[in-house]
Amino acid sequence: MLVAALLSTPLAAGAALPPYDLTGHWTGVILAASQAFLLDGDFTASSAKVFTGEVEVEGVPCTVRGKRKKVVKLRLVCVDGTKGKLKGLLDIETNSVIGAGRLKKNGQKASAEFAIEKIIPAVCGNGTVEAGEQCD
Repeated sequence: MLVAALLSTPLAAGAALPPYDLTGHWTGVILAASQAFLLDGDFTASSAKVFTGEVEVEGVPCTVRGKRKKVVKLRLVCVDGTKGKLKGLLDIETNSVIGAGRLKKNGQKASAEFAIEKIIPAVCGNGTVEAGEQCD
């Protein structure tokens, strides 16, 4: 499903972006230097195109500043000195962002690929208690 986002057609020049709220809980993985780093955190939109967040990458606290134009741009700054610049495509249907960028720590740079997805809470009210729900 996430691979489909990489194959999607970019928006035509001048096309308006469909609305999307990046506020919410996001999880995923960053692949860099032959390692997989798990990402888990929350984003808060301050406008239709700008958001911030607090995430953990392999348990290390980081802040995120982001922008959404034709691509989603993420800037990570972690307490261990790691910094990252990531760019990816937003797939509204799958609530995911997939892309690439780079990480930097102690003067060392590494190319990175990443995939993150927004966790959509279960909706109650269909008469059946399902996984993740505490109500019907």
